Amino acid sequence: MINVDLSHLFLYFFAYAILGYIWEMINQFIVTGKWRNRGFLYGPYQPIYGITAIILLPIINSVINNPLLVFITIASVATIIELITAVILDKLGFKRLWDYRDSVFEVVRKTTRKGYISPLISICWGLAALPFVYFAQPVFERFADNLLSWFGLPLIIILAAGLATDLVLSISFKRNREKPESGAKK
Repeated sequence: MINVDLSHLFLYFFAYAILGYIWEMINQFIVTGKWRNRGFLYGPYQPIYGITAIILLPIINSVINNPLLVFITIASVATIIELITAVILDKLGFKRLWDYRDSVFEVVRKTTRKGYISPLISICWGLAALPFVYFAQPVFERFADNLLSWFGLPLIIILAAGLATDLVLSISFKRNREKPESGAKK
């Protein structure tokens, strides 16, 4: 069973958000040949990965002994989170962080016409997450145990303050800079 108390979940959030950032940076380098932060925040983390992890970890605890159910759960929940996040960011006028409109597997095109989700990507999330659940997560848990025993609440307060500051700065500066001006020619 995965330890899912609040202090552990908070540290898992950062671990998976940082891994998400690294993944996105590598992916961008492979696709474009340039190191580029595609994220919404300034810091080296992608919150969607952290949020997805802390939502998924308590859920998969009940099916942890069945890899097929873990896969189905992760693919389904990650896709729902991806869809909700894309819709919210789009409605608030932030830049699009992913776009599956040109994917041959984007079968929900007739429904949303937005390219927010893709079945192929959902399968990939489910498959990619399995090694993290069974191999990386136990390492993260031991590391979180050690950090919490050494630093405890002050560490959580410092991380939370840093994330809150980043969020405020990102919302204040990036949204205004990246939102198209009304009446501007395309």
